[in-house]
Amino acid sequence: MKINNYNFRYGLFLAPMAGVTDRAYRALCVRYGAELVTTELVSAKAVTMGDERTFRLASLTEDEHPAAIQIFGSDPMVMGEAAYRLMKLSPEMIDINMGCPVPKIVRNGEGCALMQDVEKAGKIVENVVKSVSVPVTVKMRIGMDENSLNAPLLAKVCEQAGASMITVHGRTRNKMYSGFSDCSEIRKVKSAVSVPVIASGDVGLTLKGDEAYSLTGADGLAVGRAAMGAPWIFAYLKDDIDGVPRRVISDGEKLSVIKEHIDRLLFYEGERALCQMRTHLAWYTKGLKGSAALRRNINTAVTKDDFYTLAESIFAKC
Repeated sequence: MKINNYNFRYGLFLAPMAGVTDRAYRALCVRYGAELVTTELVSAKAVTMGDERTFRLASLTEDEHPAAIQIFGSDPMVMGEAAYRLMKLSPEMIDINMGCPVPKIVRNGEGCALMQDVEKAGKIVENVVKSVSVPVTVKMRIGMDENSLNAPLLAKVCEQAGASMITVHGRTRNKMYSGFSDCSEIRKVKSAVSVPVIASGDVGLTLKGDEAYSLTGADGLAVGRAAMGAPWIFAYLKDDIDGVPRRVISDGEKLSVIKEHIDRLLFYEGERALCQMRTHLAWYTKGLKGSAALRRNINTAVTKDDFYTLAESIFAKC
């Protein structure tokens, strides 16, 4: 698959997830085969107000390219201005969020709410495209509910407005993350547009890499929840696509990755960011012997050594 000058052999992308895809974690996913990563959701309004924390959230590191910065908002002019300002961070792409189902986002007319105003959605894409020199992509769901499955129409409008790629999560906004991703609806979007379509939803969970491609007809796959606590999922999905047995990631390698994640958080954000590692560590160790006890003790961890000790205690029992 090719987007402008970027070639993606496997089409395996890391989906943007608030509180998950920080710059420390994105680089680890790249190491295991993610060919494009995307930041957490960045508020366009906050960018235009010069909010320092928002720019830090959107910052990219040298070892995570190519990367996209995802912005959300509902004002076409603000979205265009935010995209323009974010170009100083050197992203390879700007991604527009039209798929976030979180109530506070939707109530503001942002995220999934834009699926109800296709005309405004098109204006947002058009403004962002005019404001930047890199490809502009869009992420959406298949609709707000089962009675408004308008992703093919929205995708067409976005393509006409200049979008270079469309990512579709195969659930409605009302379903949030329940049930299963509807691959047939993603296939409809693929048939509606000529730009690359990326399938999102259940990839790496209930769908292996080759299965996801077969069922959706998509050009690429966006990995979300399956990557939480498992950056090596991209290596597994590559093996699925190549038709070979999934490689074995040793406990020693996993422990090394966890420690590196801790070190990266400290380097980029300082000790104040280590609280984020509590959630990451719970994901890394989910299902392992002793993980229940770890979750009970995890809030007591405040230093690098605390987190090292907790992680080591779990993998020593494996």
